[in-house]
Amino acid sequence: MKGLIWGIAIVLAAIWSLVAWAGHGLIGFAGRLLADNADLAPVDPEGVVLISEWTDVLAGFGQGTVAVIWGIGLLLIVGLAALAAKIAAPSRQPAPPAYGGRPDDYRGGPVVDHRADEARPAAPPRGRPDLLAEARRLSERGDRQR
Repeated sequence: MKGLIWGIAIVLAAIWSLVAWAGHGLIGFAGRLLADNADLAPVDPEGVVLISEWTDVLAGFGQGTVAVIWGIGLLLIVGLAALAAKIAAPSRQPAPPAYGGRPDDYRGGPVVDHRADEARPAAPPRGRPDLLAEARRLSERGDRQR
């Protein structure tokens, strides 16, 4: 189910990217078209330059706005896909087996053999040495030196 959700999200992101790319191109084309043909406006030459520059600026802002809206839309698509994937497939603990493996064990659950623990030798104690044994060793050494 998660794969299906992420697959749909990838397709939607691709379609959204194509729409944004087309909008970006259309705004750029319209801005260039207006800027290049500003001399057709019935104004003096300074007005033609002003119209041309402003259409370039507005086209740039329009293309930047399309890029920001594309990013927000892509984040929205990915976020909704992640939320849907989390809701669609909640993590579950596997159910314990109904039969433990031995004919006399009908309670379920894994059968644990504790004999292996008894056969293992005990590990030596860790941490501080026995203070009493240390004191005896020091007192014996002191008796020998006298």
